[in-house]
Amino acid sequence: MLLFASVNAIANADSPEDILKMPAQLWQAVERASAVMGIDDDLLRPPALDAGDIVCR
Repeated sequence: MLLFASVNAIANADSPEDILKMPAQLWQAVERASAVMGIDDDLLRPPALDAGDIVCR
């Protein structure tokens, strides 16, 4: 339920500052969801320089 509230707060924010004003509980829900989904791992992974068999020419 907190994650839904977090997404709703972000979607309805008028500015980045509004997002930063979210209560700590909402930020914690976002952090937990990000950890479960592996978002941090994806952001820290070096970029793939190939796309399987697709080669840039």
